[in-house]
Amino acid sequence: MIYRKRKKKHNNDRLDRQICRQGRTYEAFKSYIENTDENQVVEMDTVKGKREKSQCLLTMIFRKNSVMLIFLLSDCKAESVTGVLDFLEKGLGLERFMRLFPVVLTDNGSEFKHADRLETTKELEDRTKIFYCDPMASWQKRKLKRTMSLFDILFPKERVWHFSQRKRWFY
Repeated sequence: MIYRKRKKKHNNDRLDRQICRQGRTYEAFKSYIENTDENQVVEMDTVKGKREKSQCLLTMIFRKNSVMLIFLLSDCKAESVTGVLDFLEKGLGLERFMRLFPVVLTDNGSEFKHADRLETTKELEDRTKIFYCDPMASWQKRKLKRTMSLFDILFPKERVWHFSQRKRWFY
């Protein structure tokens, strides 16, 4: 049997994630939400397909009305996630973007490790506030996880990735 070569883990990546979480923990999120409306929160996560594929889906759900946005990313890297937020900001305009995405709650994935790039525009203006869930606490993003469990039932990974290659999702 032939085994695939393992990728080397970089310890500095873990350190980068710990640094970006400072002041953006779930506890900080709860205290921030006390002063604002909890319905203004957008929950964000990525869904990875088969291990052989590098594509992933970036999912965002608005707590207020359960509207979900899904973007197909060519890879699951921080630059791709930042590119989606830049795309949304450019299309919506900064003022509307700030109204729609005032607070984003996400997990500790490496694709979200550059919080300062996600929170600011290319011109270094504030556009959103990023907070991170605690490790192994998916219940903190309850609406997104519940919706994604239904999504997994409707679209098993083999089927979703099959359609994503054809650039269409439904028959």
